[in-house]
Amino acid sequence: MGVKQKFSKKHNRKIWGYDARIDGERRRVFGFSAKESAEVALSKARLEAFERKHGVAPPAEKPTVTVRALVERRAAQLQETCRRRASANVLERFLRTLPAGLLVTELTTAHLRAYVDLRLKVNQPQTVFRELTDLCSMLNNARDLFAALEDWTPTRRPRMKSTAMARDRLIVPDEAARLLAEILRPRMDGETKGSHSVRLDAADLFQIALLTAARRMEILSLRWTDVHFEWKTLRVTGTKTGQVRVIPMPDALVRLLGRRKAEAGDSQRVFPALEGSTLLRNGTNVIYKEASERALIPYGRDVAGGWVLHDARHTAITAMLHAGASLESVMAISGHHARVMALRYAHSTAATRRAAVVALDQFAADEPRDGLHPHLRIVYSRASSEGST
Repeated sequence: MGVKQKFSKKHNRKIWGYDARIDGERRRVFGFSAKESAEVALSKARLEAFERKHGVAPPAEKPTVTVRALVERRAAQLQETCRRRASANVLERFLRTLPAGLLVTELTTAHLRAYVDLRLKVNQPQTVFRELTDLCSMLNNARDLFAALEDWTPTRRPRMKSTAMARDRLIVPDEAARLLAEILRPRMDGETKGSHSVRLDAADLFQIALLTAARRMEILSLRWTDVHFEWKTLRVTGTKTGQVRVIPMPDALVRLLGRRKAEAGDSQRVFPALEGSTLLRNGTNVIYKEASERALIPYGRDVAGGWVLHDARHTAITAMLHAGASLESVMAISGHHARVMALRYAHSTAATRRAAVVALDQFAADEPRDGLHPHLRIVYSRASSEGST
């Protein structure tokens, strides 16, 4: 051990280095062109180890990456989707609640908690939960964005009560038919051509959500390169994970997208109305609310029994599970990675509860004479006969 020379295949020549035990740890460092350089490096390594052991070494430099720098780099990394702007706005909003120049290493759970408490005063828990997910996703990716943060441990995520965030509203077929009939009514007097077109788009958005179990922004982000009519498949990019999933298209969806493709012209988007306009993105809630009022169906998160577009995703997942599809297959279509999350959508209905109870009729005795089920009588009679022999 010590300073020595060895042949390097990488450099195709002999190089100098050292192989020594320093502070109880064996270190092998090679790559020096001269013996003297290797000796100096070994001496320096031993001196630094000695100073650390005896408390005279200078403290290690802390990363000087600011939260602002992290926010800017994360915003630049976000995909060019409809959700990108919303996520970037969340990061900027969070940044404004922090002291100027705050370092990433100085960020605490208390900072996140203060942001959550502030946002809960003006937003629903579901919205704040999504914003908190955006923030924690940024922090979890910080080590990949900055090499200086490689050894940094991300700040712990504050807990949020989940009771108010769970929804069990399902859209039954009769409601879906009534809503579509109202949304697809002919153009009204005074309604502009653009508003009427957006209303028709809102109807297609509603149907695609029911036919794919996809999220709203996942649907609005679709491009024609994601649609494969020959294979009857649809490529969906997850808004939460960024992962791509390919799902089969039912015939109704193939026909719907085929019609939209014929009407799209040169647009690369499945929903061309999003190009240079936010009318479709911001106007669907108004369209659904007005259609619901005419169809006498409650609408809104804060309305008793009210529905929202995301309930179409719940409904589609539940329908697939109730039809007998395996949980793994449904998760592959919906984009869930945790079984517990997918099972949250396996809602029961009056019909499925009745079917479950009817299935128990097979255990009932038609004319119970001795208080035993016929199957149990057979078991007991066999046990008695075997015991007698």
